[in-house]
Amino acid sequence: FTLNPEQDRNVTLFGIETDALRNTNAFTEYRVSDVIGGRDAEAAIGLRNRWAIAQGLTLNTAIERVQSVAGDAIQNDDATAASIGVAYTRNPLWKGTGRLEYRLGETQNSMLSTFGIAAKLNDNWSFLGRSLFYMNGIQQERSGGNDLVERFQVGVAYRPTDTNRWNALGRYEFKYEDDSDEDFESSRFVHIVSTHLDYQFSPRVRGNGRYAVKWAQETSDGPHEDAFGQLLAARVTYDIAERWDVGVIGSAQTTGAFDAVNFGVGAEVGYLLTKNLWLAGGYTFFGGTTVTPRVFAAGLPVSGGDHVGSFVTLDTHFAYTVEDFGPLASAQFFLDATNLLDAEPPFMNAYGLN
Repeated sequence: FTLNPEQDRNVTLFGIETDALRNTNAFTEYRVSDVIGGRDAEAAIGLRNRWAIAQGLTLNTAIERVQSVAGDAIQNDDATAASIGVAYTRNPLWKGTGRLEYRLGETQNSMLSTFGIAAKLNDNWSFLGRSLFYMNGIQQERSGGNDLVERFQVGVAYRPTDTNRWNALGRYEFKYEDDSDEDFESSRFVHIVSTHLDYQFSPRVRGNGRYAVKWAQETSDGPHEDAFGQLLAARVTYDIAERWDVGVIGSAQTTGAFDAVNFGVGAEVGYLLTKNLWLAGGYTFFGGTTVTPRVFAAGLPVSGGDHVGSFVTLDTHFAYTVEDFGPLASAQFFLDATNLLDAEPPFMNAYGLN
């Protein structure tokens, strides 16, 4: 999704993948962005390898070639990408992953690195951490600055093993974005602290809640602006039958000075179609102490705002594996679609804390 009402996003992906050699997977994919408007499309072909270095230690490598086949000629960016990743799972008390990818394109080069760790502190407490660093260097025909994104998250999780009736999560997140160039300065810092709680009141009644605060500082070719927001939300569900449940939801969003508060109250009904597949629907009524028009500071509304309308988004995944068909034995055909109904962003008229 995008962050303003003038944009929407949907992606369609289909292709074939098969085991070329032991621990080697060959794939070919056709990717379409914004399929409803018939805009950008690209074809990709590549290899993925998985190497067992030692017990609990694996190395993953991949290489692919991407060829643009439709869309704006300036936006097309034929590229070759290579990545390497490592996963460590041998120690029962902690696990870690890391991945580095470099993409060499005709109009731009980019680099992406991700790292994550999960550690068990004791029977009830765990530590979680992950980071993402992305750098995109603009070249040749494209105008603009060099994109730089850094995202860092750390948290602790609590789950009592003796009762297993409730669990909690506390998390801190830092974001930094820089899109400056020689003539224009554009950067953004964001700090988010959030807490999450789930509790099983009885075999039929469950509840969860969260509280988060967000501080953002944005610079756009001039003095910086600060914004502060808070979110408080709660949800309770009740199992009325083996496959049916009902629930109520409540939330409140506010600025730091409490001069603009948006409340939300809603209800929902859910049905268990099959194992791990739940279908739910509901309606949320939003109101608040603010009136239009909206006034923004550092990307967050500080006053004004319209009611948030209902929305529906649909993502699909279909896959078929060939059992025995000559050279295509064990090959998998797949089709993925994101935002199939081309729905507008659900948060177009309100701010969130993620």
